[in-house]
Amino acid sequence: MQIQLPGRRSLGLQGGIDKRNLCVTDARGVRWGVWMIQEIPNINWLAVLVAAILRIVVGSVWFSPVAFVKPWQQLTGVTPDSMQRGLARAIIVDFILSLVMAFVLYHAVMYATNMAPGPLAGLAIGFLNWLGFVLATHLPLWAYENRSLKLIAIGTGSNLVSMLLMGLLFGFWH
Repeated sequence: MQIQLPGRRSLGLQGGIDKRNLCVTDARGVRWGVWMIQEIPNINWLAVLVAAILRIVVGSVWFSPVAFVKPWQQLTGVTPDSMQRGLARAIIVDFILSLVMAFVLYHAVMYATNMAPGPLAGLAIGFLNWLGFVLATHLPLWAYENRSLKLIAIGTGSNLVSMLLMGLLFGFWH
């Protein structure tokens, strides 16, 4: 098989195409192409599930009468009745997205630590992911939409606690 690279001569393939990394090896053994993400051979699916459940528990406490449900309701206009009517749908959506978050954070912890995380690394990676993906996407709502900083703090605070605990969990149990 021959592959023509821009500005280079045609390369004869020595071992075919590496589909995982989208690269080819030429006759001299030089690899060309795009290296993709490394493979995580044994995902701890139970840890991912427990982390997702942990996020649901944190959210349940965070948005309860003992914590921030009253100020959150005042800032959003959500009433107890409207909250109750949409509760089933909210729990289903939250659980699915908690699984997604746990899966992605698990990968971030594993990649950043070369598959050997510890508790402090898990905490740090949870914090950095919160900072880069949660706070960085919610804080502009204050700037562009004039959302209350208190409302943003309530929402992002729940995710901060969740992601710190999830990262810690992955640091201990991987």
